[in-house]
Amino acid sequence: MIKSLLESEEIKALIKANEFNMLSLFSEIFNENSYTRILSYLFNSEENHGLNQQFFRSWLKKIDNLDFKLPAVKNSTIKSSFNWQTHDGRFIDLVVQVIDRETGKVTHVLGLENKKFTKESESQLSDYQEDIIGTFDEDTDKVIIYMTPKGDKASSCSDDEDIDSECPCISVSYNSLVETCEEKFETNNCDILLLIKHLKNYIKHHIVYGASMRDSKRNIVNSISKNSEYKKAIEEIIKYYPTFKTIRNLVYEDILPELLDRYRYVRIAWIYPSRSNTPHEINFEINPKGKSIKELLGRKKISFYYMLHSSTPNPHIGDEVCIRLMAWCGDGYDYVKSSQAFAQKIKKADIFNEDLSTPRQWKPWECLYSGGTYNLQDMGEQDTESIVELIGDCVEETYKPLEDYIKSIK
Repeated sequence: MIKSLLESEEIKALIKANEFNMLSLFSEIFNENSYTRILSYLFNSEENHGLNQQFFRSWLKKIDNLDFKLPAVKNSTIKSSFNWQTHDGRFIDLVVQVIDRETGKVTHVLGLENKKFTKESESQLSDYQEDIIGTFDEDTDKVIIYMTPKGDKASSCSDDEDIDSECPCISVSYNSLVETCEEKFETNNCDILLLIKHLKNYIKHHIVYGASMRDSKRNIVNSISKNSEYKKAIEEIIKYYPTFKTIRNLVYEDILPELLDRYRYVRIAWIYPSRSNTPHEINFEINPKGKSIKELLGRKKISFYYMLHSSTPNPHIGDEVCIRLMAWCGDGYDYVKSSQAFAQKIKKADIFNEDLSTPRQWKPWECLYSGGTYNLQDMGEQDTESIVELIGDCVEETYKPLEDYIKSIK
């Protein structure tokens, strides 16, 4: 029965729906910022991709109602800026400037705002329009592009006719990028062509057609469940499968209550990815007794968490988890320099007795201490007991030294 199920056309269709894509390997961390950086690289004619202006100009042709008459390629250069900061402190995902080679004047400017699943905040695009108008000369052609999976109409553009006339806001779908990536580009750089291919597949399957792909998988599974032979095979798999309990269930239902019995205050600050049942990052805020570190820090923009982390994107039985004391030094995805400096000062002070592995760093985190590791065994009592002890050992080793150090420098 099980062999028949595994060899069925339905299972083959499910496997094909999950066909390899290079960027999907990083799906847990590959976000709007990630592919905006890739676009910034491909749009910039001064980068080393060998495309010159081909990618940017090709994409512009896919945008309806855009009246941009760019100067000849030989007379211009294109510069792109990721996370362009406006005068009021907001960030435009990407700003692209077309510059006249002879005069150095900006002839055209385009602001791009990506929204994968979220909506704009209040007056977001209106603020961007006003900033672009205030920054560039009156005779510079300007536009804000609002890109969503389906090309949804923006709700936060300016109502002022003069602003909309000088810097219109145009909605476009991610499909414009898919179509651009399907173009044939003149370059000998095979690595760039491979990047474009995988970017196309990622956007197509994970953003543009993500919902329809999920529906397709659901229909396949429904078809399997209606087949009496396959249904019996599934029942046998469920009967002998070790457990369907997830790491999220384990943490909230078993580990958290145990920690609350042990410490004065425990809170799960956040998990990543936030909606996943199998997150690979769970951040605990723990206060064994007395004043919390947060209270001692006052107004410093830094937070400390005990991170239960797995290098496996969807950890389950057999996968390794580790515990780390981490300093969050960020505002969004950017470092707060004063917080980073404070975290690095703690690291240099060498206040912990032992560090069981090399500390890691990834923006905007600073790893202060790496504790023990553990391989998940049963998603039950054994894992609960072992992970609680893993976290407890790390807290025992780090909390008081960190508390004493912060008190000493206040």
